Parts: sequence; C-alpha cells; structure tokens
Amino acid sequence: MKQFNNTPIKSFVFVLALSAVSLSLQARDSLEALRTDLNTETTERKNIDNTLSNQISAEVFARSNSDSAIHSRINGILLQLPPDHYIGEYYAGGKVFYVDDSGQHGLIASLAD
Repeated sequence: MKQFNNTPIKSFVFVLALSAVSLSLQARDSLEALRTDLNTETTERKNIDNTLSNQISAEVFARSNSDSAIHSRINGILLQLPPDHYIGEYYAGGKVFYVDDSGQHGLIASLAD
C-alpha cells in the first residue's frame, strides 16, 4: 500500500486557517472602524439637528414678539385716527349730532322735516 504524503495538505489547511483568522481580525477591525464612523456621524447629525432646532425656536420667538409689537403699534395708530363719523358731518341725508366713542354709531338730524 502506497503511503500518501499529506504534509502539503496539512500545511495548506494550516495556512488557510491562519488566513481565516487574519481575515476575521481584519473584518472585526473594519466593523469596529465602521461602527466608530457611524457613531461619530450620528453624534454630528444630532448636534446639527439640535443647533437648527434652537435657531428655529429663536426665530419663531423673535417673530412672535415682533408680531406682538407690530399689533400694538397698529392699535396705537388706529386709536389716534379720527373716528369714522364726527359731529357736523353730513351723512345719510342729515347732519350727525352725536357719535359714540367707537365712532361707528351715532344720531343724525334730518335736514328736511
């Protein structure tokens, strides 16, 4: 019976096993690097999102205050305007002789009886 020399096969299997270990170490290192990159990217995006959210909130708050100030100024200007109707005005075929505080309602005296 001829003996088969399996030393080359054993060497090949040994090299293959070492290669597999080496590849699995490389794969593990690559995965770890990817995980680190992903965590860094996620953290940066969260920071950017928080910054944008804070900027938007500040802008909304500023505009809200600005709108309130504008409404106050408009109301102040409207109060300074003369009323819609005034005493002595000719209106609806007569002469206005009484106007309430709103300027919208009053009494008219007819010019003809």
